[in-house]
Amino acid sequence: MPTSTHCLEKYVNNCAAASPNSLKTQQLAGVSTAIEQAAVGCSVANIASLPGASNNKGRFIFVEDIGAYRYSNGAEWLNSYTTTPIVLNILYGVGDNALGQLASGSTVAQTDIEREFTVSLWCCVSGQGTFVGGVKNDGTLWSWGCGQTFGTQGDGTNYGTVYSSPVQEFYSDTTWCHIDRTNQHTTALKSDGSLWSWGINGDGQQMLGFCQFIIGSTSPVQEYTSSSWVTSTHSNGVYGIKSDNTLWAAGNGTYGRLATNDLLCYSSPVQEVTSSLWVKVGADNHHASAIKTNGTLWSWGYGGCGEIGNNSVINRSSPVQEASSSTNWCQTAPTCNSTVMLKTDGTMWAIGYNLCGHLGFLCGHNIKRSSPVQEVSSSTNWCDVYAKCRRTKIIKTDGSLWLLGQYQCKEYGLGPGCYGYACIGGKISSPINACMGNNDWVQVTNTCCSMLGIRAQVLGFNEP
Repeated sequence: MPTSTHCLEKYVNNCAAASPNSLKTQQLAGVSTAIEQAAVGCSVANIASLPGASNNKGRFIFVEDIGAYRYSNGAEWLNSYTTTPIVLNILYGVGDNALGQLASGSTVAQTDIEREFTVSLWCCVSGQGTFVGGVKNDGTLWSWGCGQTFGTQGDGTNYGTVYSSPVQEFYSDTTWCHIDRTNQHTTALKSDGSLWSWGINGDGQQMLGFCQFIIGSTSPVQEYTSSSWVTSTHSNGVYGIKSDNTLWAAGNGTYGRLATNDLLCYSSPVQEVTSSLWVKVGADNHHASAIKTNGTLWSWGYGGCGEIGNNSVINRSSPVQEASSSTNWCQTAPTCNSTVMLKTDGTMWAIGYNLCGHLGFLCGHNIKRSSPVQEVSSSTNWCDVYAKCRRTKIIKTDGSLWLLGQYQCKEYGLGPGCYGYACIGGKISSPINACMGNNDWVQVTNTCCSMLGIRAQVLGFNEP
């Protein structure tokens, strides 16, 4: 099968930490299958039984056991040993668009999924509220929509401008590789491991060594220590894992959400109190969770709804392990008073308050769970999860997109012929297929009443 692109590999590796090779092989196979829908697999043994070439002009058929394609010119099937799919990572959106959050070039709502305005190729996208940003394949970073505070676009302008198509960050750098965004603040990583941010800095969440309660930064500013980082995320605090696998945080320490064993605010990075080694971290407004290099899952911060996962409803200011003591966690996605998690066996679990069904506990949307509970379908091929604002979106290893939680404004693309088990009041409490596009999703995010995602689309084949 053709080799995955850089962004597809990044998608597959969401579950790579402490993951057995067998799962990664399954994920690669699922992605490859999903992006090759123009081709039908066959073997040398059944080549003779291929359908008539005259009825399949322009079609490619992949011959699995020799790793080659055959191409129909309308008269016969030709060998095309060097032909590989042209796979492009394309950004699509659907739903409300009043502040340009779909990057469609207008502020008109979209009831059908549509490609973003600039027809670019994208590596990652992140959004919340009406504010979205993304990194293109060329390493440039762009923003659109409208944030809630000054400097949200990172282009040197203050809050208030509505962008309905992407605008580039102020310095026009070409080495960006990661972005994480809220309505008030953005963090981003460059390929050299440096961490940058812009927007609000009232609680020191820019890691600049000081707080700015009136103004923040309108263009990217590097964090105070100039360390080397591998990932970052943020909510009311900023969390980052350095290249040595240590976890650091800054910002608002209410509820103990910085894991520093106190409730203080910090304006420069402070290491979490256990000095452990970590591979993944996620955060919401009041709590955070992270996965250690040994595959265990730990949480801290507000615990009143069971979101710490240790069979209690107590706030914690240092990391506490979830109740099952499992050692095969690979992804964590904290959201409103809850967390959705994936294991390396492809199963999905959740803890906390299931207010809108976004944890997959059927219609028990008022149930609180303080230890991990598996989603109702018990599927074993989940690979990527995004949870925010009581909405959960999950991608399976075959590239299909599934939905949970609160929905409105058609941001989930639900329509005739696309119904699952749904609770009253616009709540989906068991996973349903999104019915948007093909099984070619590699990443997804959401904004207020809308959704955006990257699809790895086969738009043709290289000439034989």
